[in-house]
Amino acid sequence: MFERFQIVNGELQVSKYRFHWQDEAGRLLKRWDNAAHHPEIPTHPHHVHDGSEENVTSYEPVGVEEILNLIASMPAE
Repeated sequence: MFERFQIVNGELQVSKYRFHWQDEAGRLLKRWDNAAHHPEIPTHPHHVHDGSEENVTSYEPVGVEEILNLIASMPAE
């Protein structure tokens, strides 16, 4: 997990984030981030890599609390 914050006009804002979720073998399950490397995505720069680096889809801006809640709600395998 990585979140970088900055103060803009007196307000705290997230300027960059990356949340990487992988299984015990190190395989990517999902990674949410706002790196600007997928301009074709409608929610650019916000997106998620779903199951692989190549499978990139739109995702709204997200924070660490939402990601932890999402992962915690997933059924156990």
